[in-house]
Amino acid sequence: MLKTFNKNFLKKQALKFFFLGLFFCMAIIWLFGNYNLSNAATSTDGQNISITVSSSVPFHCNDSVQNFDETNVDCGGVDCASCPNHCTNSIQDEDETGVDCGGSLCPACPNHCTNSIKDADETGVDCGGALCPSCGGGGGGGGGGGGGFTVAQINLSGFAYPNRPVTILKDGQIVATVTANNLGSFQQVFTNIPAGTYRFSVYATDINGNKSSSVVFPITISTWSTITADDIIVPPTLSADKSSVKKGESLTLFGQSAPSAEVSLYSKKSDEIVEHLLATMYSGLNGTFSFSVNTNLLEQKMYSNRAKEKLGSLSSEFSNYADFTVGEESKPAPTGCPAKGDVNDDCRVNLVDFSITAYWYKRTVSESFKQIEKIKLSGDGQVNLTDFSILAYYWTG
Repeated sequence: MLKTFNKNFLKKQALKFFFLGLFFCMAIIWLFGNYNLSNAATSTDGQNISITVSSSVPFHCNDSVQNFDETNVDCGGVDCASCPNHCTNSIQDEDETGVDCGGSLCPACPNHCTNSIKDADETGVDCGGALCPSCGGGGGGGGGGGGGFTVAQINLSGFAYPNRPVTILKDGQIVATVTANNLGSFQQVFTNIPAGTYRFSVYATDINGNKSSSVVFPITISTWSTITADDIIVPPTLSADKSSVKKGESLTLFGQSAPSAEVSLYSKKSDEIVEHLLATMYSGLNGTFSFSVNTNLLEQKMYSNRAKEKLGSLSSEFSNYADFTVGEESKPAPTGCPAKGDVNDDCRVNLVDFSITAYWYKRTVSESFKQIEKIKLSGDGQVNLTDFSILAYYWTG
């Protein structure tokens, strides 16, 4: 009986462990059969879900301090992300000697001594400091020039009157006279001009000996630069054959421009502010032009007239004024230039002469301008109120 009991007990225990082992095996199979070792998971509706697996970042990579083995703040080294390229961040950092240039990794910096800017440790534009040449002393000749450095050249070119002289001045002093060719074209090259700022002016003398108004422009020269000023259009000359004309008699306005230029004449009465277009014409192959004024249509007043020319898309500035008066009698126009005040020799005394003279006010006058002052102004070797009084007296506008 005991033997029978033992057999039954053992069968029950074996059966129990069988079912437990079977359940355990099914559980293992179910568990590992549904677990995905990749970075993908399944949602409750069976859709794949992307999962990003990331490790934690060491604390020193986010503390805004360059520490441990970082090569910059919170970047570089073993643990932190690699640093961005400091040669492209528009900041002068790391060992750069300029913004994003120089140092051990970035490309070499351009030469700041030739960029026409006062930068780095320069004491002047492209001069002074550790790398650039010395800025040298102050400057003779006026206009702020005279640094001791020279430029490659200054190229001036443009159009004036065919086969007529063109005069070029620097700070009121004649530095060159050239002759335009038969097309009215001229050019002049200057070399070895000290660095600085200068006031250049250009005028021409026409076939009748009349001088144009001046084209005035500043030129700033930096070390070893080349300056080109082209398309300079010298304004036409304009004269009247009478200073006063009897109403009903003829009067002629005439002058010279570049050949085959479109010339426009403008006029206004003495009591008018705005001038109106009087006539438009083309000059001849030699640049001359003329216009006959019908004085029957005019009131007995003074008239101020001036002209400008157009060459293709280029236009000149206005000419000097040519004035005449319609009255009771006719008088020929005066000839010759003002006895005093005509500093730039254009037979006019106007703002150009005033500007040139004003430059030397309360300055040491250069030797070359002393010669001009002696002939054209008071002749005392300096610029003062007496000289400005002379300009006012001989003023032609």
